[in-house]
This record gives sequence, C-alpha cells and structure tokens, in this order.
Amino acid sequence: KHIYMQNDKNTFLDNPLQIPIGSGAYRVKKYDIGRSITYERNPNYWAKDHPTQKGRFNFDTIVIEYYKDASVAQNAFLAGEYDYRIESSAKVWAKDYESKAKTEGKIILQSFKHQLPSTFQGFFFNTRKPIFKDIAVREALLYAFDFEWSNKNLFFNQYERTTHIFNNSPFASNGLPSGREREILLEYKNKLNPRIFNEIYVIPRTDGAKVRGENLRENLKYARDLLIQAGFYIHNGVLYTPQNKPFTFEILISYEAFERICLPFVKNLEKLGIKASIKKVDDSQYINRVRNFEYDMVIELLGQSLFPGNEQNYYWNSNVANVSGSRNFAGVSDEVVDSLIERLINAQSESERIAIGKALDRVLLWGFYAIPHFNLPAFRVAYWRKIDMPRTTPPYGIDPYLWWQRVD
Repeated sequence: KHIYMQNDKNTFLDNPLQIPIGSGAYRVKKYDIGRSITYERNPNYWAKDHPTQKGRFNFDTIVIEYYKDASVAQNAFLAGEYDYRIESSAKVWAKDYESKAKTEGKIILQSFKHQLPSTFQGFFFNTRKPIFKDIAVREALLYAFDFEWSNKNLFFNQYERTTHIFNNSPFASNGLPSGREREILLEYKNKLNPRIFNEIYVIPRTDGAKVRGENLRENLKYARDLLIQAGFYIHNGVLYTPQNKPFTFEILISYEAFERICLPFVKNLEKLGIKASIKKVDDSQYINRVRNFEYDMVIELLGQSLFPGNEQNYYWNSNVANVSGSRNFAGVSDEVVDSLIERLINAQSESERIAIGKALDRVLLWGFYAIPHFNLPAFRVAYWRKIDMPRTTPPYGIDPYLWWQRVD
C-alpha cells in the first residue's frame, strides 16, 4: 500500500531516545535528489508493539514528493499524483479544489480545529525610529487596520483576529487584571500605564460589534483624536508631526502576498493624512534590512508554544533590542517586560506561570508594539477518499501516521 505525501518542511520522527539510525518505524528505501524520497516500513522497529504506538504506521510505503511551484503541486494533487496536502492559502482553499473528483466525493476537504497557540503575526512598529516612539501614535494606527474587511474580501472569512500575544492560550490576558495576575502587576504599578488597571484592552472592529468603534469611520475618528492630543495637526489633508514634518513611513515586505494586506491599510491611513508606502524587496535584501532594523514597519511572525519561556527574551528583552539578528522587531526596551520574562522562565508552578504570562501579555498589548493580524484556528487538509482517519484528531497537530488506506 502506498501513500504519497507533500511535506515542504521535511520533518520526520524525533529521536529522543537516541535510537540508532534505521531503528525507527520507517527506513529509507530510495531517493531521487530534489524530487522524492521513499520510505518503507521497518519490520524490526523496536517499538512496533508498544502500547503507545498502537494504530500508528499503517502504510507499508511512504513517498514524499517535492514541488518547487505551488500551482504545479496543486494541479498534481487534483490529478491524483499524491494523496493529501495541507493547504495554506485561503483563496486556493475556497476556489481551486473545484473539480469532478471533488463533486463525486473522491476528494475531501476537511478543517481540523486545533488547540495550538496562535503564531503572532502583525505590523511591527520599529520604536527605534522617532516617528513611532510615541505610544499614542502606535495606538492610533491600530485603529486604521480593518481586519473584518480584509477577512471578508481577501480571505473568504476563514480567519480569526489575533487579539493577544499568547493568543489561543491559557497565558492570554482577559478583562481587567484580577487575582494573582493583578498582584504581580501591582508590584510594578509606578512603572505601568494606569490604563492597564482601569481599562479593558480591546481590538477595534468594523462589523458592528460593541467594541470601541462600530465601523471604520468611528475607528478613524478615534485615531485622529489620539493623534491631535499627541500634538499632530492636519493641514491641506496632510498630517504633520509636532516637529512640523509630514507623517510618512515605509512598510517593508518581501512576500508578495503581504501586499494585499498592506494596500487597504495604506488607504485607511491616507484618510488620516498619513502617507505610508510599501517597499517590496528581494529575500536577501529583506533579511539584511530586518537583521539591522532598517525599516519603519515590517510584517513579521513570532511563533508561540504551549509553554512560553526563553524564546520571549529573544522577542521582547531590552538586551537584544539593538542586537543585529534578534527577533525583537519592535525594539521593545522595558524593564517591566524584562522582569516578567525572567519570572516566567523561573516560575515554580503552573498557576504562577500562567499568572505571569497573563501579566506579560497585558503589558505588551498595552505597549502597542504591533498591530495584530489574524490566525487560522484549524488545519485545512485536502485528501483523496482512498485515505481514512480517526474521527478524533490530535489537538496539537496533523499526524498522517495515524491514518490508513481504505479497503472499500
């Protein structure tokens, strides 16, 4: 029995017990460099009868094929050249699987809800630049991003708005601080914005929800008021800084698909008198510029885990704010953040870790260091009906080793 799988990350079984190579559930049978690699089931696998492996590794042979072009890979799947794919494009998922095979029920599209913390993606402000040092400016620009419009018109309503640094996680803050989280925050009261204790952090919406503004116009009015209070002024439709300079900045990208996220945002900023330009560069130039923090604003992603810890230093700690190559894209330099990260890493109990994590989440949100984008709370999987799988799926990932080949 064969199953052909597309896997662009080339990730296989971990080897935590340091079992000798070749002692895993599968072993390499043959390979064609740059095209495919074939694995065959290992009859001498040391754990094949272990209770934890029951029901796994049901295919005699697994072939992983590589495609350099996404559209070629898509067409190959529709032609039946391999059996399943995990889809990353909302547009492709919504439109490009329509075929005779799908109509006849031979191709199945299925979304699997997961319990993974969301990757934090967003527009990151470079607070090293004078234009974004003022927290009021950063908060104002948050209200110019219309997620609901983008989700409806660009993403077929497939995404959810990211509302926390630790989104979809027990470490996400909510409401006003209370209990142990409040106790922790009160230790830093003199160094924190009082709003943290008195206001609920909200992400603005434009779909009628009762959150701050009910539509883009109301959100932009609130943003305008924040900017005027911060000393900005409008002349002939142009927003000027307190230093009498036009408010202009650049959004750096390298991934072409990000342009469609930026364009409506730029259009909304124009209504505030702000001139934002989109600068698309090749991958090598983008990497070098980001490493050296040579940007005003950038779209980036920060992966979050079930147990946040040391990686938070690399994302937010002041020690790496000016270290070339760090992922502190916003240039966060806050002693409260540093302290909370250290406490998070050294927490002695789960409840304490969660309380500290919520405090860190809240402090970072109220710093307005990034405009959160969106996330997909599910895996989108397309597969041929020759495959079957358990009705209950793993909460933290997709595991094809639990699947089997249908016999009907």
